[in-house]
Amino acid sequence: MSISLQKPFKNLIAFCFLVTFCASVFAEQGLFWKAESPASKDIYLFGTMHTDDNRITDFSPTVINAIKSVDAFMMETLSPNDPSVFMMPDGDLTTLLTEKELDQVYALAEFHVMHREAATHMKPWLLAVVFDSPKPLTPFAQDNLLMTKAEESAKEVIGIEDTKEHFGLMDDFSRDEQLTMLRAVLKRTPAQKERDFELLLNAYLAGDSNKVAALDEKITGACYHQRYGKKCV
Repeated sequence: MSISLQKPFKNLIAFCFLVTFCASVFAEQGLFWKAESPASKDIYLFGTMHTDDNRITDFSPTVINAIKSVDAFMMETLSPNDPSVFMMPDGDLTTLLTEKELDQVYALAEFHVMHREAATHMKPWLLAVVFDSPKPLTPFAQDNLLMTKAEESAKEVIGIEDTKEHFGLMDDFSRDEQLTMLRAVLKRTPAQKERDFELLLNAYLAGDSNKVAALDEKITGACYHQRYGKKCV
């Protein structure tokens, strides 16, 4: 599970200082921020959760009006034109995993509506992210729906980071480290995934950004950063 929160916020603040029109920044209770200046239009930051769960995709009038009031909408990153960015440059999982692990990959690929061929060639870290969701991921996640609403309002859509920047951090993990991440997710039961998803979603709905960050670190960090000696719980 991935939360779009801290890094975009830092980028926004840096951007404000660079162009020197950001007079004040404040956060309301929740995951929706506003930067104000009497000399320019307001800027908004909305921390999104990468899920299409209808409990968070029913946007409030405040969010919709904010989209309508701005000149441009900025996402973490735009979809890459070349899908090969998601694939291993050489080899595939059929030679890297055990027969039991491959059977798990095939079952989860079917659950997430993926072709086996695509799943076995996908970068292991990205496959781990997809498989860690307790429900199939769709193009209708919260951030993508916000982008659609911005496009419907004829707003310019921009990526905060380009594809290389966005995926570069995870691509820096070695193949063995990425396989460790994937194997950690393969060991998680549907009940564990559902439990963690509900904990994270409830913290998000409560607008508790500190709890969201702590849960994200516990769930995602513990499973994916085993290079630092952490365990998946």
